Amino acid sequence: MHYPKHQQCATDVLQQMEDNGLCPDDEMGRILYDRFGTYGHAVRKYQRMLYWMPKFKHISPFPLPNPVPEDALELALLALKRMAVDPQNKIDVFRAEDLPAAATDKCFIASSQAAEQQRLLGEHPADTPVYVEGLHNCWLRKQCVHYFILKADTQKSRAAENNDDEDDEEGNGMFNWHLFFKDEQPKEVIKAPSVHEQDDGTILGMCITETSSRDSLMSWIKLLQKTNPKLAEIPVIFRIRTITSELQTVEDEALDVATVHKA
Repeated sequence: MHYPKHQQCATDVLQQMEDNGLCPDDEMGRILYDRFGTYGHAVRKYQRMLYWMPKFKHISPFPLPNPVPEDALELALLALKRMAVDPQNKIDVFRAEDLPAAATDKCFIASSQAAEQQRLLGEHPADTPVYVEGLHNCWLRKQCVHYFILKADTQKSRAAENNDDEDDEEGNGMFNWHLFFKDEQPKEVIKAPSVHEQDDGTILGMCITETSSRDSLMSWIKLLQKTNPKLAEIPVIFRIRTITSELQTVEDEALDVATVHKA
């Protein structure tokens, strides 16, 4: 390689431009061609940047402003719009004055819930708990936003697991031939699961709070009860990851909430 230090210096400059999202122009390309020739390492770097950077610039179906805003509330709204895949999703913003009077942590709460999620929550059994899980990370360029989800166990997945266990207990699946057309019976049509019903659980809502504290999440649950009256009858279990590994249980007469802190 001819003039290795010079080519390395030009390559570093191009790399710095790529890191900052700046695409080189034709004038810089002519300078590189004149100095290092057609097959120089810096020229190859320039050619790769001209090919890939325009492609990557508009490849994301969820474009973000560049730079992203620094305001925490604006970041929260961008993250919820990016994660909510239901077109009927509705995002509500609760300020400090909207929180319950008993709330000690006065902060904003951005809540996301669709009409289908409200229907699933209304049909949820009152004796089966739902879970608040978090904190999860959502990256918006170089900004990290922490969010929480309200989740319930999927009944269909449990039924499928039970069927698999019964098949395993037989132990003779290789030799027990089952001809399905002999005992085939008409069955009712099963409604296809919604986008919120996943294999590992049903997502009933998402939220982002300013402080990501347990008190702000309890305020979120109380605010959800205004649009989801059934939630007041359902036990809520908090699965919050913190830096501590101790097990704590907090009783709330209004919600019957058991709070579990896990590392």
